[in-house]
Amino acid sequence: TLASADLSELLADAPPPDSAQRTVATPPDYLDDDAPVPPPLVEPAPPTGMTGPIAVTAWDALIPPATDDAVADTVSPASPPATEAADGNRVAAAEPEASEAPNGGPAQAQTVTDSSAASPVTAAPATPAAVPARDGDAPARGPRAFALEQSALEPTPEALRAGRAVRLFWLWFAVNASLLTVAVGALLVSDGASLRQAVLAALAGVALSAFLLGVVTRTGRWSGQPTIVVGRATFGTLGNAVPASLAIAVRVVWAAALAFLLGIGVAEVPAAAGTIAPSQYPLIASGVAVATVLVGGALAVVGFDAVARLGAIVAPVSGILAVGVIVLTAPEVDLAAALRIPDGSWALPLNGAVLVLSVVGLAWVSSGGDLVRYQARSASGTAAALWTAAGVALPALGLLAWGALLAASSSTTAGEMVANPVGAIAALVPGWYAAPLIAALVLSTLAGVTLSLYSGGFAVLTVGPAAPRWVGVVVAGVFALAGAVALTLLGDGVAG
Repeated sequence: TLASADLSELLADAPPPDSAQRTVATPPDYLDDDAPVPPPLVEPAPPTGMTGPIAVTAWDALIPPATDDAVADTVSPASPPATEAADGNRVAAAEPEASEAPNGGPAQAQTVTDSSAASPVTAAPATPAAVPARDGDAPARGPRAFALEQSALEPTPEALRAGRAVRLFWLWFAVNASLLTVAVGALLVSDGASLRQAVLAALAGVALSAFLLGVVTRTGRWSGQPTIVVGRATFGTLGNAVPASLAIAVRVVWAAALAFLLGIGVAEVPAAAGTIAPSQYPLIASGVAVATVLVGGALAVVGFDAVARLGAIVAPVSGILAVGVIVLTAPEVDLAAALRIPDGSWALPLNGAVLVLSVVGLAWVSSGGDLVRYQARSASGTAAALWTAAGVALPALGLLAWGALLAASSSTTAGEMVANPVGAIAALVPGWYAAPLIAALVLSTLAGVTLSLYSGGFAVLTVGPAAPRWVGVVVAGVFALAGAVALTLLGDGVAG
């Protein structure tokens, strides 16, 4: 037996191998071809349902590739080599005893090289079986176009949560781009506030509204449920009936009020131009109010896809038409006269901020999470909140400030805008802009009515028995229709 030092000296003095020598060990000549040989190592087939941290397609990477310097397979001790006895018969050699190296470790096996022997053949690894795709691997596709929405109070399925945050900007822009907001800005000045106080009140109210709706949007994205359902975590299932009932009243009354204002607004435009008789005014106002509730209710029954598509169309069109109104009424602005109005009590900006917060923010707070339920879970919650805040703030703040500026420029205009906002605006724009003005009123108000009924349907399901989502929308729509007709027939805008 050679020691380690002796082996090192022999190897150091040995000449370099020539090209005829092999680097892979070959079996010795005394092995018989018929002798039992261990079966080749075959890679096991991977399980078809493997879902661990190591992908099933990475089996080849787990086995190191063979190289020219690799040592040949060692014969298993279970089948020792055969030797030739003195009488010429071949007998099996005795199994060698295990020996230890000088350092106490296992003895290394000695290999024999032969330049004439062929290199061993290795078996190719088995091809892994195909793994079926899991349900969670399928990409989210969102709700189908114009298909009846099935999701109600339960969390929105992951396969349908494919919305982007920017879509929230168009939804909230469409709701807040109504020209009726100009009347609220005029009301701030009519109460006795100066122009800067009115603008300050509008800025504070809009900022609080955008922040509030942004927070509610993040909550709805986390849960994937309507806002009124999330309230159960705070009030409990039974205690949540009180805020749910309040949400029903707010949504129904707000939808009826918007339809009523749109009815008298549309009737006011031809009445200001003198193209209709006074007897036709109630008929036109009632017909427009009823049609608004019916169309908005039908879109809300279809579901979120219809609401989202309506917002994507209404937002840019209403924005362009609102800019047209601002441009056409710009000659009526008297900035010098507006700035001469003295400051009133500083309680007026506080009251004005509360008014703006109620119209822009609190009126829609119960609907904030309803529009973000289809937001992708991987999307940024901060981005969703920021796009919501931008969609609320940009149109609302611009229209409020413009209404305050028009009212501060002329006390006569201020009184007319408070008493009859649509008629006052129709009197300020040229006659050829009557049709675009009506379109601006109809589109933005229709978006608000649709969203009110869509959200009101969830509130109805929360306090009622289990039912499909569209049933709740129909119930809310019936009450809103009755309220719109009552306001139109009995309101001062018609009966007076």
